[in-house]
Amino acid sequence: MELTFITETEDQTRMLAKTIASRLNPGDVIALVGELGSGKTVFVKGLHEGLGCDSNYPVTSPTYAIIHEYPGPIPLIHADLFRLKSVDELIQIGISEYLKGGMIMVVEWADAAENFWPDHTITISFKIYDRDERNIVMKVPNEAYPSRFNSLNFAG
Repeated sequence: MELTFITETEDQTRMLAKTIASRLNPGDVIALVGELGSGKTVFVKGLHEGLGCDSNYPVTSPTYAIIHEYPGPIPLIHADLFRLKSVDELIQIGISEYLKGGMIMVVEWADAAENFWPDHTITISFKIYDRDERNIVMKVPNEAYPSRFNSLNFAG
């Protein structure tokens, strides 16, 4: 299943993420793909808000830390693979532990470890049209998810 959205502002990108957050469950993995500045971290801010994560832990890009954890009713794990050189590094930092469930994981630059993610990973791709406008494509991987996302309505 593939859904395409157009957002024209950062606020719309955050609102789309909040809408998607309302459909997520513990154990979900979201792979974010797109060029630098395409809206991936803005999207994570919307997930953070939509999941009710603690606002005392604001979303920042974990480019140097690699992983940020945001407490909330369902904890949000935010990883950024921009600086990683190999999948082995990913394994060494213990990312597999986060994939065991109980939380939602969102990964920026997930295509750096494309074959590492579980089969149920939702992929969201970002493409820049102009300064603020984004084309956002959400690929839902298997038959388990469409019932949660097939009625997803978002009007930017």
